[in-house]
Amino acid sequence: MKTIVLDFSRIDSQSETSGVFRYARDLMVELKRSNPSDLSFVVLGSLPSPHAQIAPIFGEAWRYHPVALHQDRAAWLLNNLRVPSGLGKVDVFHGLSSYVPLFSGSRTVATVHDLMHEMFPEYEFIAKGKTYRFQKFLLRRRADALIAISNSTRNDLLERWHVPAPLVHTIPLGTVFRARPATRRESGPTLLLSPYNLEPRKNLGMLIEALSLADGALGDYRLELFGRAAVNDEREGKFKQLVTSKQLDAKVKYLGILSDEALAEKMASADLFLFPSLYEGFGLPVLEAMAVGANVLAAKRGAMVEVVGNAGYLVDDMTAAGWSRAIQSALTAESAGVSLREKAVGVARERTAAAMAKQTLELYRELLAR
Repeated sequence: MKTIVLDFSRIDSQSETSGVFRYARDLMVELKRSNPSDLSFVVLGSLPSPHAQIAPIFGEAWRYHPVALHQDRAAWLLNNLRVPSGLGKVDVFHGLSSYVPLFSGSRTVATVHDLMHEMFPEYEFIAKGKTYRFQKFLLRRRADALIAISNSTRNDLLERWHVPAPLVHTIPLGTVFRARPATRRESGPTLLLSPYNLEPRKNLGMLIEALSLADGALGDYRLELFGRAAVNDEREGKFKQLVTSKQLDAKVKYLGILSDEALAEKMASADLFLFPSLYEGFGLPVLEAMAVGANVLAAKRGAMVEVVGNAGYLVDDMTAAGWSRAIQSALTAESAGVSLREKAVGVARERTAAAMAKQTLELYRELLAR
């Protein structure tokens, strides 16, 4: 029996709402469900015991191995040296978030989610840091394969890192969300839904500016924000000041972190799901919204074009005025009975977490056969 090691140790302390966390969780759950009889799996985690969201997968051919990540000045090197001891023979090592060790003794594969740290000035200090630069070196020179979560990310790897094309395999993200019986409201204010993420590239301030411009034309509406990502006191204070300055306090509601079930219900009941992000390696919330039949309006940028296609609304003009017009147009089409909901469900039906796991398993077998 061959052994696959899945490195979750750099992810399990992240927010459960992050796309990287959800990717790793859903991949492991679906790999467990596929139950390959010739493979065993070891999951590396930074916690003493498995994270609650993956705890049910262990048993039979699955075991958990805690690792202690170094925190000292040489952590950038020590955490990247080698596979932890005590694992036995490892046949494939899979870093679930842009990581492979310098010395592994096995085939190695890493999932690269995006190259955002090299594209936006707010991440420049990360891109220039020793950890990032050393991991980039390892991914380019030591990995036997790289998984890109979209063709957009694959193109970034080819153009920015000059990685040989045969090394990069596109395996798009998939979702566990499914279409459900219609839960749309027959009355009440128009419901707009968007993630509450205050990373500058997520562009949430622009969305508030756009709603301010459209406020009179939208009538009775509410913007609901779910989750809490990249939120700190300074960012949150500035964002809420902007909301207040635009006199939108009564229109904006903060939902906090929702369970998958509650989030799916909220997405399905929304009149419009808004995703104004300037850059995404994939844009998992968009696919999740499409899977439950939401009308999606997203930026016509990078991976969002791949995910949405012609099953949602894509905005090329990233000004507040452009988004104001796009929101009004999408809502007008919906009220006229022109809906992309069924098309969105059909597209998402082919982009499941199970399909993602199947393609990943095929890559493991390819590496094992070399």
